[in-house]
Amino acid sequence: MLKRLLHSHCTGLLVLVIAMSASSAIGQTKSSKSFPIADTISIQQAIYNDLMARKVNHGYFKASVIFIAAGPDEHDPIPTVLASYQGHNPPVFAKSDAKVNTGGAYHRKDGRRGVVLNVWSIKRKSTGACEAVADVFYAGKAGGSFQYTLDRSNGKWTVIKGIQTQVY
Repeated sequence: MLKRLLHSHCTGLLVLVIAMSASSAIGQTKSSKSFPIADTISIQQAIYNDLMARKVNHGYFKASVIFIAAGPDEHDPIPTVLASYQGHNPPVFAKSDAKVNTGGAYHRKDGRRGVVLNVWSIKRKSTGACEAVADVFYAGKAGGSFQYTLDRSNGKWTVIKGIQTQVY
């Protein structure tokens, strides 16, 4: 649904959507060489963290909340991922807590405006390296895509490179 909004009319509101491919049931990535669930969680968190640091507040837009999702169908992340952001500022919620339309993403209960992060493609390059793709959606026709390279060292996945590859 959010990807379709990228091609709808442009409004002045800002919403961020990051997409990353994971299976609907547990957040596993769809690739020929899948990772153990612990690696998938760590990769998703590394990308969410990078995007939160770089894109949650953009120009005039200041996010009051962040909604996170996983996979091409934009399902909620597994509880472990969501729980890792307890106490985060701005607060982080599952995407199902958002009402999303061309004007933005709003918390269903209190109407706070926020951003949606959704990671949609992880490809294993080796045991300790992968590439991932993430989309940024602001509102209307505003958004973009990011290409990530991540490496694993000392048991932790780290973003090595995150570049914007497309602007909508």
